[in-house]
Amino acid sequence: MATLLKAQTSNAAKADKKRKRTADAMDVDNDASLQIQPKRKKNKQRVMLLSSRGVTHRMRHLMNDLETLLPHVKKDAKLDSKNQLHLLPELADLNNCNNTLYFEARRHEDLYLWAAKTPNGPSIKMHVQNIHTMDELKMTGNCLKGSRGLLSFDKAFDDSEWGRLTKEVFTHIFGVPATARKAKPFIDHILTFSILDSKIWFRNFQIVEKDPLKPNGPPETSLVEIGPRFVLTPIRIFEGAFSGTTVYSNPEFISPAAYLDMYGDPDASTAYSLSGVVRVSVSSPYSLFERRRTAKLLLQSLSLTFEGQSEIYTHDTDYSALRLCAITRELAPSHPMEFTNEGHEEDSDPCQWDIVFNLPIPGWLPSSATLGMEDIGIRYGLYATAKFINLDSEQSASSWSFATFCTPFRSRIRSIDSRKQITVRRYVLPPHVNRPTTGVVNYLVNSHSPSEKTDGSKKRIPADVLSKIQVLASVPEDVDVEAKSVPITVRLRTKDLAVAECNRLQVTEVGINIVQQERWSGIYDVGLYLGREHSESVCRTFTLLPSKDAGKYQLSEDNYAFATDAEQGDNPTWYTMEAHIPFVHTSPADLDLDIEDWAGPAIIRPSSSSPLFSVSHTLAISLTFSYDVPDSDERARERLNFNIPLSFGRYLPSTPSVGSSPSILRPSDEAQPANHGNSTESSHPAFESPFSNLPPYSQLYDDNGDRKIDLSIPLPLYTPREETSKDENHGNMEYSSPTCPEEKNTTCLLVDTIP
Repeated sequence: MATLLKAQTSNAAKADKKRKRTADAMDVDNDASLQIQPKRKKNKQRVMLLSSRGVTHRMRHLMNDLETLLPHVKKDAKLDSKNQLHLLPELADLNNCNNTLYFEARRHEDLYLWAAKTPNGPSIKMHVQNIHTMDELKMTGNCLKGSRGLLSFDKAFDDSEWGRLTKEVFTHIFGVPATARKAKPFIDHILTFSILDSKIWFRNFQIVEKDPLKPNGPPETSLVEIGPRFVLTPIRIFEGAFSGTTVYSNPEFISPAAYLDMYGDPDASTAYSLSGVVRVSVSSPYSLFERRRTAKLLLQSLSLTFEGQSEIYTHDTDYSALRLCAITRELAPSHPMEFTNEGHEEDSDPCQWDIVFNLPIPGWLPSSATLGMEDIGIRYGLYATAKFINLDSEQSASSWSFATFCTPFRSRIRSIDSRKQITVRRYVLPPHVNRPTTGVVNYLVNSHSPSEKTDGSKKRIPADVLSKIQVLASVPEDVDVEAKSVPITVRLRTKDLAVAECNRLQVTEVGINIVQQERWSGIYDVGLYLGREHSESVCRTFTLLPSKDAGKYQLSEDNYAFATDAEQGDNPTWYTMEAHIPFVHTSPADLDLDIEDWAGPAIIRPSSSSPLFSVSHTLAISLTFSYDVPDSDERARERLNFNIPLSFGRYLPSTPSVGSSPSILRPSDEAQPANHGNSTESSHPAFESPFSNLPPYSQLYDDNGDRKIDLSIPLPLYTPREETSKDENHGNMEYSSPTCPEEKNTTCLLVDTIP
């Protein structure tokens, strides 16, 4: 027994030694203060990622890329109804997520992104554009799957309240916590958010510590883009999660559904689709003395009409109007439909039903335009008319009111109208076609003999000499109205002219002017005979040259450009003159105030032709020739004037370059000098033309979204590069004179010469 008690006492003593000392047993200096380390705040962010019905394969691949970049994402199934956004906070709570990224697709074309903090908000709705996925870009960079990324925000986020709020929300959503279950303890890429043109540009870069061209060299940190990339346009910021009051609304955002884009020249054999929904809302009327009654409506018909009209007004033709088109579709079924808000009488929001429509719009319609100071011009609109019977008013006929006396005289069928303005825009090329850079139109102008009535005292160039001068003018097929200059090429030569005459002829001056002509017609000319009082039209012509540019270009003296034409035989060399002619968007010419009152300001418009209003552009070129009169010291001068038609149009706005070559950002580059002139200028990446080297998306993926794998094309065999010496390369170099287009490929335009 004594041995057992001794063992228990020994074990208790050992336990006391291992036990932690209490605060009283600690020797703490009275002068020293006890410092408690603050508890580190843990980042516990989880993001729910889901989409609506109707997303395309490109949108789905973008979601997969975001899921790869964000390991703390929990992907959920698609949301069936787009009108049940209030269910998203509950879904996020079920998935144990406090952030939500919701992709909403509209009409299988437009994509909207909701970024929300659940369950209390705020939430941001944005329009997603210029989507390019990782597989589509084929960048050379690569990052570890599941690695964490750094977040880089532009300084412009701190300049506005909505920018600071968006930055905070994006930090919670795109910032991967270190404790995420799928995250790896590596940081090898950077997510950048930049603001440019009131849009948020998203890019993803890999952090490369060594240059792949110098693997054994010193470490040099650089950034290589790996994708994806997209652009976000903020629309609205709500106080709550997918609901609540509007905190911010972007006044510059215009819904893409309000536009109908057409491409190319007007063509009656083409048609475009205008789709959307007609929303029917039913709510119960308010009452101070009784509960709100159930509203019951019996829809008889719902017609939708797309109508276009053209209106003009001038002092000479007065007011004229013409209906361009009227397309009507009945959206309601043949049998009546009942709409009721039973069970939702006390709700603040009305019960809504969306009825889908799809109207074919002819492709010959002119683009929308505003003419004159008044609100007239070429306009289009959608007009919806609903006819229904109010069943609630018939069932409550027992209640008496003054309106009861008028019941026998009123129609049971009521109607209500709604209107939405549609803007038709026409572009030169569709978005999937690359913009041409060398498309030109050539015009061959042959001189004609001047009038026989000549002044005997004035020396003239002989008619047979002028008739043998050929002018070849080259202009672009279409000129962008947003550009600032037009490239012009003028070529001159003589044909079958004697050697002596070629040595006497020289070019002294070139004049170029860009003219816009607008024509208002009182009635549409359909080819029938009309009286003069009905066929009057009013024209306005003004120049588009800048006020400081007279359009006159003096050439050098003794410019005998045709001296060697006779020696070269039947195919003499063209004398070429190239220039970029500037033009302005608002004409500086002084116009009559009375004409400007009904015609509007003199601004540049795209070339178009409509029943009552048309716009045309002309390039007026004048060439001044001097001729050495034989056996005399005098020189005769003649001026050759001719007009060439120009076509102005609109091109789609340029987007960031999506070429296959990677974009690299380096912290320092000695080869590119920095701009020290303006330190406040923001440094954004330069943007190039869209779709420069990117293949069509249909060549990469099938309709179901699966990646296409073409095994029939073998890999090319490797062949070493042939090394040639500098002497061999120099010996093989050939010099060739510039070639000019042949005459058989040109469009001939014969214009009389004006002396």
